[in-house]
Amino acid sequence: MEQLYAAYPLDKEKEEIRLFHIHPGPWAAELTGTFSVVSLQEDPDFFALSYTWGNTPAGERPTVNIQGCQIPVSKNLHAGLRRLRWHANREEQANNLVVWADALCISQEDVMEKQHQIPLMRKIYSRSRFTAIWLGELALPGQSPESPDMDDATPQSNAATSLPNVVVVATKIIEKLYHDEHLTSMEPFDRDETDAFFVSIQRYFQSWMNNAWFLRRWVLQEVILAEEVKVYYGEIMMELDMLSQAMDMYAKHVEDACCMTSNPGHYMLRRYIRGFMQEFTSIRHFRDNKKAEAHIFELCKNFANRETSLEADYVYALLGLTNPPSYIIPDYTLPMHNLLTDVCIDYIERKGSLDFLHLAGMSDRRREMPSWVIDWTQAESTWTWLADLFSPVGALSQSPQVDDRSHLRIAAYCVDEVDSITTFSVPANSVTAALKKIKDTFLCENLFDTNYPTGDSWIEAWIRTLSADSCWGANSSRRLAQEDYAFYLNAISNETGYNPGQRVQLAGGRQVLADAHLNDIMRFGTMCKVEIQNRKIYNECK
Repeated sequence: MEQLYAAYPLDKEKEEIRLFHIHPGPWAAELTGTFSVVSLQEDPDFFALSYTWGNTPAGERPTVNIQGCQIPVSKNLHAGLRRLRWHANREEQANNLVVWADALCISQEDVMEKQHQIPLMRKIYSRSRFTAIWLGELALPGQSPESPDMDDATPQSNAATSLPNVVVVATKIIEKLYHDEHLTSMEPFDRDETDAFFVSIQRYFQSWMNNAWFLRRWVLQEVILAEEVKVYYGEIMMELDMLSQAMDMYAKHVEDACCMTSNPGHYMLRRYIRGFMQEFTSIRHFRDNKKAEAHIFELCKNFANRETSLEADYVYALLGLTNPPSYIIPDYTLPMHNLLTDVCIDYIERKGSLDFLHLAGMSDRRREMPSWVIDWTQAESTWTWLADLFSPVGALSQSPQVDDRSHLRIAAYCVDEVDSITTFSVPANSVTAALKKIKDTFLCENLFDTNYPTGDSWIEAWIRTLSADSCWGANSSRRLAQEDYAFYLNAISNETGYNPGQRVQLAGGRQVLADAHLNDIMRFGTMCKVEIQNRKIYNECK
């Protein structure tokens, strides 16, 4: 294997990379091909693969035959290359399948080569013809992700719950949303939630939404920097732009409440469809604003839910997206608390702002790290999303100063403080009943008309805290309006919830389904975690 890579040496000064030319072949045929070496300075024609490596044990790794040499790769990469060959055969482009995939085109045993190839990844993905996102093979629960022989067209089946039929219907849902069609006109929304086919579609979209690719951080620069992006999932290929447009249409239909059925099962399916498409929303935002200023701190905030294998990569994996380029240089010998401190100090110096302090102290602290520094390895995405809804009041009248890289000096004053924490027994049948017990116990009638120190009534201050003063819709978020506050308080006070199909009217005369609106307030913007355990409620400020 080392001899193969040595036969295709790379010139660092010329910014050379290896490309893998995949030979044509049927689905079940061995993956074979050849290497070539090209310079990024000469505008080579290829496409890049964005995928997750996975954890394939060394003894179980399939191989790719490159000029007679068997190169072991992960199962996911092998499946992606084979599926790309299948798509190329269908599109009659099998003789022009030239791919760059990091684990294959970079010698993983050569540390020096990796050190000069990894910094080139920004150019690799920005200069490729397109980037292919590989989400993996399709499988319904209980089925193997390995696909059958598919040398010809996609096989069809009359079985109501067969995978090919589910694939066709699920893909059509996205396509119909793209064309601005109503959900109620689509299959399977004409079926009951207990129907076997409906359940299959629901589980299918749930698996899409929970795909491992959406959890990884390194893949972000691969798709944000690319000129064009295509999403591959088994037999399916969708343009990223089509998915983005479908999400916009979905959000519009939710806002209009024109085709939102009240069936609980339908709601969950809508949620999974939205969840899958919404994963691309922040990616599209950064793709549309590649030239806008982007600090490494802001990137860490926006992609807090993305993971890496190494802690330092929570920062380093996003450096390729900074604008202007960050002064931070990858150094894996640097202690993590020093790296995280560097990010905050640089933000203070460049922005002159302390608006990040509401993110501090979210999790268990590193003993060596200052309390005002954000630990991005434990940051929660809900908090970072809320940051966009709240901004500091006015400009700072003083310049923050950092002494000895540990002490942040700024004048401040106390607004309020916790006096005591109490646990008590509550009804165990619903969250709203538990919240009502808290309201009736602590926010007694004589406080309803008195003002909290910030000006609102005590009950309104509690409601806004409970909901993080926010409402999360299909593709947007906003601060609570007065009618939202009244709606939420009524839901807690009555305990009974809302009848199926009941609607509430919001500002501007817009009507929305009551159960969906309550979910938007409670589920996506919750600062207070409410848990009912052993008939006790813990109102815990996270």
